[in-house]
Amino acid sequence: MIARGLFALQNNVRPSQPRKNAEQLQSIVSNDVLITGWASDVAQMWLYSNGDNIIPLPDFALARHLQSDRVQMDLDAIIKQARAGGRKVYFYGVFDESGTELSDIYETTFRLTGFAAYLRALQRNSHPVATLPQPGGHTALLYSYSL
Repeated sequence: MIARGLFALQNNVRPSQPRKNAEQLQSIVSNDVLITGWASDVAQMWLYSNGDNIIPLPDFALARHLQSDRVQMDLDAIIKQARAGGRKVYFYGVFDESGTELSDIYETTFRLTGFAAYLRALQRNSHPVATLPQPGGHTALLYSYSL
């Protein structure tokens, strides 16, 4: 019984991978802008940030009534304003290697026509700055926008 209690205590004291990733994301992004998908890392990051600089892309699109042109225009304006203010723009959990997931999520599920191509253009103008391990053995890349 005591051994089981010590094991449980040890596991609960050890930070989870999403929490470690959130701390690393916060240390890199700080007050710059983070555009993200839905991720447990980012949900944890809200604990370390005031949240004004975190833009969850699916929520952002839903708030614009899934109007692809409006989402793109508003996102471009945010990126341009951040860069003009000397802030960096990061993307986390938004891009995928093949692009098929982008189409599945944004064009098929959300019906944002042309949005996958828009995201691919943003990805071409971005470069990876960190690789964060995920539960299940895969990784997620943090990109920095550089145009």
